[in-house]
Amino acid sequence: MPRQLVLAAEQVRCDYKADIKEVPIHFISAGNRRLALVFCRSVVMGSHHVFDFENLRKPKLVELPFIAQKEGFGTTPRPGLMTWKRDAGVFEAVTGSDTCLHSEVRHTYRLGVTEGWVSQVASFVVVRVEARANYCGGTRGDWTTVWEAPPWPASTVVR
Repeated sequence: MPRQLVLAAEQVRCDYKADIKEVPIHFISAGNRRLALVFCRSVVMGSHHVFDFENLRKPKLVELPFIAQKEGFGTTPRPGLMTWKRDAGVFEAVTGSDTCLHSEVRHTYRLGVTEGWVSQVASFVVVRVEARANYCGGTRGDWTTVWEAPPWPASTVVR
């Protein structure tokens, strides 16, 4: 593991050492981004953390958008268990619990660009949120779309 990534993970109190053999670090090159997905253990459940290597000397922890039940959207550095679906060009993050009668939530992200006052900033864009029931005995329900980003009208210019 690169020293810079070790320092960045330790700064955010990421306990990656305990699970690194079972959940290895994934280095991803997507678009013009270089990212690392690092699994970090926590008391209840672990989550991946995403580190951006825009500056190779100082990887930066990325906060991702997530749906906040009944509240709208927020951001989090702990999006859940993440996978990169290269063919589709999206990341999927699943959160939930392994206890009976619980639900799981899956966020689907794509990399996008947000135009700021001075420059463009690469960002994660949430495009879909799905949920499914987690029943006793390991049986899971089907994913149901809770929210999906509508396509922007072609005539809309956002700056």
